[in-house]
Amino acid sequence: MSKSTYNATQMRKLVADYHESNQSIRAFAEARGISKGKLSYWVGKFPKKQTKGTPNSGTSNFVRVSAPEKPESTPGSMYIRLKGGVEIEIPLSCLP
Repeated sequence: MSKSTYNATQMRKLVADYHESNQSIRAFAEARGISKGKLSYWVGKFPKKQTKGTPNSGTSNFVRVSAPEKPESTPGSMYIRLKGGVEIEIPLSCLP
């Protein structure tokens, strides 16, 4: 890669290639024409476990959810619970 600006998708792919290369950061960066510091920064942002399913590989962290059909007069909410105790409440009256 030439010295220019990189977007996160490009850098995620580059970091995945780095992890597969078994080269040192210095050797890999020199071979790709980027600074060791820039590569180190992105390796820190995308650890090895995060680069296995790169965005173009068909994996996603999003899950499609759908609300059950409800009569207009039925009050209620849909709850989404995440790791770490975060809970999101969506009133069914907000849904189309």
